[in-house]
Parts: sequence; C-alpha cells; structure tokens
Amino acid sequence: MKQQGQQELSPEEEAAFERSRGGQEPATRPGNGSKEKKRGTPPRQQAVATKKSGPWESLSAPEKKSRIKTWLNGEVDAMIQALPFDVPEEAMLKAATRFKVFFGGIPSDSKVWACTNESLSLCIAKSALTGCFPGGPSPDVDLIPRSGVLDWQMGFHGYVNLCRRNPGWDIDCVPVWTVDDFEEGFSTELGATFQLSRGGYEPGESAAKDEESLRGVLVWVTQREHGEVIGRKHRFLSKADILKRKACAQTKDVWNKWFVEQSVKTGLRYAGQRALFPLTPGAREALAFEAENDQRIVAATLQERPAAGLLLEAGDA
Repeated sequence: MKQQGQQELSPEEEAAFERSRGGQEPATRPGNGSKEKKRGTPPRQQAVATKKSGPWESLSAPEKKSRIKTWLNGEVDAMIQALPFDVPEEAMLKAATRFKVFFGGIPSDSKVWACTNESLSLCIAKSALTGCFPGGPSPDVDLIPRSGVLDWQMGFHGYVNLCRRNPGWDIDCVPVWTVDDFEEGFSTELGATFQLSRGGYEPGESAAKDEESLRGVLVWVTQREHGEVIGRKHRFLSKADILKRKACAQTKDVWNKWFVEQSVKTGLRYAGQRALFPLTPGAREALAFEAENDQRIVAATLQERPAAGLLLEAGDA
C-alpha cells in the first residue's frame, strides 16, 4: 500500500530500485520525500542502469559508444555512486580519460557492445582502483566479453608491472622444457637457488615449444640495491600444476591455442598470489579481483560438470 506523500515509481524505476537493494532492505525508498544520498545522486545501480534515452539493451552500438562518452565526460560522479565498492574520485577521473580513448577505438560490431553497462562500469572502476589499464602495445589487463558480461582480467604485463612498482624489484618467468637441465639448491647468501641450462639443441636453435614438451615454468623475483642483488625468490610450477589450473579455466580455446603463453602467465600470477614480491595497495586489489573471477568461474563450472570429477583448485581464466 502506497504511503501518503509517496511518489509512484515507473516500471523502469521500480526495477532499478530492486537491483540497487542488493538483497538488503534500505532505510528509505526513492520518491517517499526522503533526502537522497550525498551528491544528490540516485540509489546505487539506478544511476547507471537507466538513462533518459531508454534502457541500455535497446540502444545500438553507436548509441552506446556515445552514452559511454557522455558518462566519462561529465557523469563520473554518478558512476561512482552506482558502484558496489568505493573508488576515489581522482582515480576515477584519471581512468575516465584512459577509457575514453580505449572505448573510442572499439569497432561497432565488437561483442563488447552486447555487454551490460554495469559490467563496463565495473571494468572502469577496477582499473581506477588498481592502476591497471587495457589498451596500448603492452596492456596490463584484457577486457573479455563473456555471455553479455565484460570481464576484467589481468594479463602478462600487468603482473610484471605489479612487481616493478616496488623500487629495485623485478620478476621474470620462463618455460622449462623436457630437454633442459633444471636443478634447485640452497645458498647461505640468497637462500633457495636454482640453475637452468638449456639442453638438447644447439645455441641459436629452438626446442619444440608445445604442451607435450613443456616440463613446467620457472618464475623468480629479484631485489637489487645500488645494482647489487640482495635477494631472490623462485618457484617452479610443474606441468601437472598448470593443467589443474587449465581445467578450471573458461577460455579453453585460448589455452589450447596458447598453452605455453598461458602457462607463463600462470607462473607470474602464482608469484603475486604467494606474495613473492611486496604488494602495493593497487596490487592487492588487482589480485582480489582476480580471486573473485576464480570463484565465479569455478561456480559456473560446478553447474556444468559433476563435482566428483572436478579439480577444484582455481586457476587462470
């Protein structure tokens, strides 16, 4: 029953209000004469979900590109209020500038424009919070359309840059082939050590670089001070460990086509997850977002496959 003085909502506003509740009962409903949130913005999600020209899903790709440009030019404040987590306004404004260029270069027939506006907004916010951006010759993250949702996913260069944010720190990861000589040892100065010698082929030649000949990947971080190595940590991920992560991935086609490259990226990610290098605030958020992706991917896989035969260790998407 409508209370006295309460403004009746349109169907679109009612739907947006229900989405904004997030499963919790808000203190007030929009239109009941109560004061809005600070900055005078509508409830979360409503600011992004409904606009003057109609629902997002009904717009054409050029109209969506124009709408995003409008958001990034003058409605960043409303986008911040619509997000499920807090993002500093200054960081969001910086991200808006980067994404205007990125979205402007995406063709109108791209699957990106079939994704929800909420997922596009979340990608912008995640980049703002972590300082990791798509686009350019060496992108930190990849934006991947999946079933109408735009996924934000860390890439090879993103993990490398997370480590290099720490002055004096560097990271590398290389494949180890079955013909290579690889040994692990211990040094009183550096602790655990390793020795890798390429074997079975002449200098200048290449070993067979495919899934069958891969033994694993070696990832190591190095800390230097005034050019001198003062610390080094490494981990070796066997092929069996990598295949566990592949089993949980949604992008099987990518893994099948680029198995070695995906394996190297897995090694870099492993280093971040195990904190082989100091984690800056942006790095912590980036790894947290990746962990959320893992949980969602594993949950989706559980719905498709019997649990008894599933390797539950989460891995790269």
